[in-house]
Amino acid sequence: YRYISSGNEPFIYVPTSQQPQTSMEIYIRHAAGRQLAADVRTAIAQVDSSVPVIMLQSFDDAAAAATQSPRGSPEAWARSASSSRPSASTG
Repeated sequence: YRYISSGNEPFIYVPTSQQPQTSMEIYIRHAAGRQLAADVRTAIAQVDSSVPVIMLQSFDDAAAAATQSPRGSPEAWARSASSSRPSASTG
């Protein structure tokens, strides 16, 4: 899915080696209240230290931003800058 508000659509999974991307989003399920930022950054650095973790955002913040107007609100942008969903840029 491209957005959390997207409806069900047929989808084909393609290995990244066959269709390289310049960015990647990783979603991690964890116990409520657990802070993961340091653990996520460490795990990604262990795989490839040249890949920066650009943004960490909670699912709740991502869902709130996705269901707002297309441009979002200043409050949503501020929340997304200080949350816990990892996004790694590879390009």
